[in-house]
Amino acid sequence: MQKLLILCVIMIGFVACHQEVSNKSLAEMEQKMREINAEDDSTDIKKAQQALVDAYLEYAKKHTDAIETPDYLFKAAGLTEVVSKNTRQTVKILEQIPQKYPDSERAAQALYRLAVIYQSKMKDSVVSNQYYLELIEKYPNHPLTISLQQ
Repeated sequence: MQKLLILCVIMIGFVACHQEVSNKSLAEMEQKMREINAEDDSTDIKKAQQALVDAYLEYAKKHTDAIETPDYLFKAAGLTEVVSKNTRQTVKILEQIPQKYPDSERAAQALYRLAVIYQSKMKDSVVSNQYYLELIEKYPNHPLTISLQQ
């Protein structure tokens, strides 16, 4: 519980004080998060996870050209999906990756994740199929594309 309190203070401090979010600070936050019991579903854990999402998004906003930005956006989307269960926000975050970072490894993964979300959560097979087709067209040699075609 003490670790959680420390993590919350660190995360909220970065976001609330609008301090520069750096790779080092994000790595520290991620490490603290791993140290906390992943099975704990308490409100404090969710607050800490949301603070990490906010830090990822803040970093992405300030460092649009950084090589890590697509990865941080992907992580933010994953946490958003789990923590807040806000599918629309998850989609909004994921859509940025192939649009802004088409050459990143995460672009194909984001398209795949978008297709799955639209198929399973939003029950929209038309949009889901569009994302699958975009994945196949833009990333024909990606392992996800190859697995779809088998």
